[in-house]
Amino acid sequence: MHTVYAVLRIGMAFMFLGLLGYFVQGGFADFTLRVSQWVLLGIILLNALLMTYRLISMRFGPILAGGSWYSLFVVSRTPISQYDPVMLFMLYVLFLVVFYLVFNTIKTRLTVRK
Repeated sequence: MHTVYAVLRIGMAFMFLGLLGYFVQGGFADFTLRVSQWVLLGIILLNALLMTYRLISMRFGPILAGGSWYSLFVVSRTPISQYDPVMLFMLYVLFLVVFYLVFNTIKTRLTVRK
């Protein structure tokens, strides 16, 4: 798990540097996209801190982390950021719920019962 956490932290650092580079170059042509990316990166960072200090349940922490990383990917690579920010937030929450249900279903099926 230490390797996974190290890779995720490196990914967060690269995302931060990339978004900072857009900001420095005046890359706010698509304001909603950049704000969405910064908010999702902030959620990922906050969740990582909460998980590190065990202030969030392991039932929800990995879901929030995984769902937020996938959401950041989708926001960055698709034209979804053209939607209204309220709609984006509702889609994000819906995605987290679906991610939670799928994750728990897979975890339940792969867990060895004694």
